[in-house]
Amino acid sequence: MKQKFIAGLLVVLMLLIVSCGKTEEPVTTPETGETESEVVETEEAGETPEAESSLPKHDTLVAEIGDRKVTKDDFNKSFLFQKLSVLNAYGENAFEGDEGKILTENLRNKVQQDLAKEQVFSILAENAGIQQDMEKAEEVYNNEFLAKNTEETLKYFEDNNLDKDFVKARIALETQIGDLVGMLHKEVEESDGFKELKESVKLVRARHILLPEAEEEKAKELKAQLDEDPSLFEALAKEYSQDTSAERGGDLGYFSKEEMVPEFSDAAYSLEVDQVSEPIKSQFGWHIIQTTEKGTLAEIAEKAEEDEAVKRLVLKHTQAEVIKMINERSAEQEAKTPIKYYSLED
Repeated sequence: MKQKFIAGLLVVLMLLIVSCGKTEEPVTTPETGETESEVVETEEAGETPEAESSLPKHDTLVAEIGDRKVTKDDFNKSFLFQKLSVLNAYGENAFEGDEGKILTENLRNKVQQDLAKEQVFSILAENAGIQQDMEKAEEVYNNEFLAKNTEETLKYFEDNNLDKDFVKARIALETQIGDLVGMLHKEVEESDGFKELKESVKLVRARHILLPEAEEEKAKELKAQLDEDPSLFEALAKEYSQDTSAERGGDLGYFSKEEMVPEFSDAAYSLEVDQVSEPIKSQFGWHIIQTTEKGTLAEIAEKAEEDEAVKRLVLKHTQAEVIKMINERSAEQEAKTPIKYYSLED
């Protein structure tokens, strides 16, 4: 558990990967050897609400999924919970002015869709034999939610009537969905298809010396030294490279081809092990690259299982397969129990 337990973390993660929104995943960049965010689109499973004006009205509901109901009361409380997340992220003025009105409308629509999708995930969980555990939810409520949240957060919940029953219900639902994701994660890892996927993903490990664009001649000079003695690479990287990887002798660890800019990846993947490239120009400057290892994700994961970059790459591909599986199963379930949305207008 995290130090501050605010109900919603599991479902927020689920909805990010399943809905039509965007998620972020780390991508290694050759100028730093560290990570930055790349926005990745994911495919949506099922239907989204129609335009608000075209939705039928209902006195007490905002959505129905088979015999499951999403009430206006649950919607209003869930909106206030999600609103707290936005306030924490963007400040107390986030909902003010014209932009605040647009944000409010978008958030209301998102919460409506999220609550309906949660019920689809819950059906999938129950079909897999995973039930909600209210005793566990009570334990988490007392030991995590009350004990580890700030007074300010607890006051927000109290002021907005986000009572114990609401929070416990959220915890139970999110834990159920989290258990479903965990089950699917294991299912993917043990599948023959995923083993074949890992065999098909090629990785390299490389190191580089990065110099500014204006220092092409220096790059050629260093390459000449390395032609005479390739064992100097680590020492020259530490002395001359302008990348944070210099302290590691230029080592960038393992990476897949799409994680680097094309000029860098093309060179690194074309080299034989221990071969040193000619100076390669990218948007970051001049690179001298030495590929130190090659292999499939399966091979490298087996011998470098504690390597953080390798674990991240395995997790990335596992999550992609889990997302695909969830999308497919959600679509199948929604074909059996379609989501019917109702207008949010009073």
